[in-house]
Amino acid sequence: MLNLIYARKGEENVLAFLSFSVASFVKRVIIDCRIKGGIYERDSRIIY
Repeated sequence: MLNLIYARKGEENVLAFLSFSVASFVKRVIIDCRIKGGIYERDSRIIY
């Protein structure tokens, strides 16, 4: 991922794509943690 940033530095499309990818990944991790933990079952519906 870092190679992509350095190779295509300054291109808005790449930055937007990376931002979207990171956001999606973080979202998935949070959902997985909440499902596995079972502590925030009520709050997990807001994220979907």
